[in-house]
Amino acid sequence: MFKKVLLIGSIVGLTACSSSLTSIDSRQVHFDFDKSEIRSEAKTELDKQRDYLSANPDQAIRIEGHTDSRGTSEYNMALGKKRAMSTKSYLIDGGVENNISTVSYGKERLSSLGTTESDHEENRKAVSIELK
Repeated sequence: MFKKVLLIGSIVGLTACSSSLTSIDSRQVHFDFDKSEIRSEAKTELDKQRDYLSANPDQAIRIEGHTDSRGTSEYNMALGKKRAMSTKSYLIDGGVENNISTVSYGKERLSSLGTTESDHEENRKAVSIELK
C-alpha cells in the first residue's frame, strides 16, 4: 500500500512540476491601464501557450480582448482589439502557425464588477479560447 501511495505521489508531483500545458482554454494574460503591449510576466504564459500550440498544430484558438469599465464603449472595443492582436502577434512571432482568430469584447464582458484598481486590473486581459 505504501509503495502505491508513494508512486501516485511521485506521478502527481511530476505532473505538477511540468511546465507544459495540456490545454490553453481560458488561459489569460493581463495588461497595464490603457496599454496593449505584452508585459514581461505575460511572456512566460504566452511562451507556454506557444509551446502547446506548436505541439498541437490542428488546434484553432480565438483570442478575446477585454478592457476595464473606464472609457467609452467605442474606445474600449478598439483597445480590446489591440490587446487581442498583440497577443496573436506574439504567438505568431514565436513560430505558431495555428488558426488564430481575434475578437474584442471591450468592457462588455467584465469578469470583475467592482471598481477598485484590483478589479480593473482583472478585467484588462486577453483570453485564449480553444475552438473544438
